[in-house]
Amino acid sequence: MAWCEGLCADIANFENDPELTELGKRTKAELGEAITNRLATAGDDGSAISYFARRGATHDEIVNNVRLMISGGINEPRDGIGLVGWVLLSRPDLRAVVENDSARMRRLIEEVFRVYSPVGTITRQATRDLELAGVAIKAGDLVSGVLRSINLCETHWTNPTEIDLDRREGEHAAFALGTHRCLGEWLGRQVVRVGVQRLLERFPDLRLDPNHRVELRGFEFRGPLSVHVLTS
Repeated sequence: MAWCEGLCADIANFENDPELTELGKRTKAELGEAITNRLATAGDDGSAISYFARRGATHDEIVNNVRLMISGGINEPRDGIGLVGWVLLSRPDLRAVVENDSARMRRLIEEVFRVYSPVGTITRQATRDLELAGVAIKAGDLVSGVLRSINLCETHWTNPTEIDLDRREGEHAAFALGTHRCLGEWLGRQVVRVGVQRLLERFPDLRLDPNHRVELRGFEFRGPLSVHVLTS
């Protein structure tokens, strides 16, 4: 978890905080050393690292892909489970719907992803000169798209901040759009769905602790800082 936090702190360091930059460098170095040591003993054990090694991936390719898996495979599912769990515990009406029809859980997850957008931005490089919404963009410029802004755009969504399980206005952009959309989106959805369903099945009387307010925080990675719960 420390590696994940170190990597994500560096990725989301939009203010160029030198301490976060140093944390990112230290984390990358520690992780790179651990992966290198693991590669030295990699066999055919079914792990992602052994899969990459057996198919001829270079050392740098393996290290960079494992770093990506850690930052994207831990942070976002954690925030997704926290967000969906919090919404269900704070909205008895929605909880009743998904408990009466488990298939509606998938629709709920999509709406939670859209409204709260656990990942903040996507970065693209312009391939040509163009003008977008009155702003001149040159070929080669880096452009950052704010996913939550897209997902709450009033020109596209009706009552955009409302969770509507019957919404039929097309797909959201929580996993980005186009050819560079998130490769792990299918797995991410299933991790969140199974995690929340198992939690509620195991603790059917789960409820929010009224003495602790749930606070959402973060821009590039957004989710609840904590969700305090009670059981009978």
